Amino acid sequence: MEPWLKTRKPPKDGREHRQSPKDRKKLDGLYECILCACCTTSCPSYWWNPEEFPGPAALLQAYRWISDSRDEFGEERLQAITENQTKVYRCRAIKNCTATCPKGLNPASAILKMKSKHFLSDPVVRTESL
Repeated sequence: MEPWLKTRKPPKDGREHRQSPKDRKKLDGLYECILCACCTTSCPSYWWNPEEFPGPAALLQAYRWISDSRDEFGEERLQAITENQTKVYRCRAIKNCTATCPKGLNPASAILKMKSKHFLSDPVVRTESL
């Protein structure tokens, strides 16, 4: 996972990549994580597979960058997090992560959205699921 904005070219004015207030609002609930690890330490999927499953905090951050309208590598990020069905697909939607987050964030929802986005974008996954 690469937790920084990735673009193919610098902004036109050389200052920053601008984002509309509407697009910025879509990131609410994704960037406020304080990295306390409450979600990760309460996650049975992480307890069982810490080598393969990065945990809810890491996946919340991954979704934050996949969702950022300024980032031009969302598809590549999604592919990296869904490759070989281990990272994002180890989540069993137990939702302890959401229940224990002191900031009231919802990592389980972000993980589900990544799974849905991958399912809808990859015809191989859709075919294998039938």
